[in-house]
Amino acid sequence: MINLRDDSGEVGEIVITVIMSIVAMLIFTLYPTLTTAEQNEKVTQLAVQKITSDLANGAAKKGTITRGDYDQTVQQLSATGNTFDIQIEIQHLDTNMGDKTAVSSGSLVGNTDTYSTFLSSIQSNPGYTSGKGYPLKKGDVVIVTVKNTNTTIAQLLRRFFYQITGQGTYTIGATATAMVVNNGGY
Repeated sequence: MINLRDDSGEVGEIVITVIMSIVAMLIFTLYPTLTTAEQNEKVTQLAVQKITSDLANGAAKKGTITRGDYDQTVQQLSATGNTFDIQIEIQHLDTNMGDKTAVSSGSLVGNTDTYSTFLSSIQSNPGYTSGKGYPLKKGDVVIVTVKNTNTTIAQLLRRFFYQITGQGTYTIGATATAMVVNNGGY
């Protein structure tokens, strides 16, 4: 007997149903995962901003940057589960001693310049290595910049979802700046 019935329509519907089920399952599992990962990244961003600000403000108040301060910052950042690049810049206030001061106000009249010292120089300073700390002067500016060097789960998922539209990746990062209010000489 010859079967004149066409079953290809039913097979096509089954294949489409299976494909749509797989797509729906991916959407219902990956989207909540992305949302959770992004929320985790936001919380980490807030923590990194606070840790960065604490280092800059602490150094500005004390007038020194100690190895203990730096190590504590590294430890707190590591606790977030990410790896970070930490940059510290000290913009030293260099006043030209040949300038005159105003008699009425006692303030410096004339030029002031700044020069920068970076983390590698700070860490090789004898005061820093001996545990006393790297001394800062009143008016110096402490700049701490932190950004993650690893790829977070949210970054991986964003790359997967936004690959077609060409969205860039986001890094967790923070910058804090503080002016030194106390001389830290020893």
